[in-house]
Amino acid sequence: YFITFGDLFGDSLMTAHMVGSRATAIIAAVVL
Repeated sequence: YFITFGDLFGDSLMTAHMVGSRATAIIAAVVL
């Protein structure tokens, strides 16, 4: 369970990072 939870947390963190990067790129494109 602990390993599975760690994997899920890691995936969630990575997904959040990718979404954040995409949002930042979109905002930059709109502003620029």
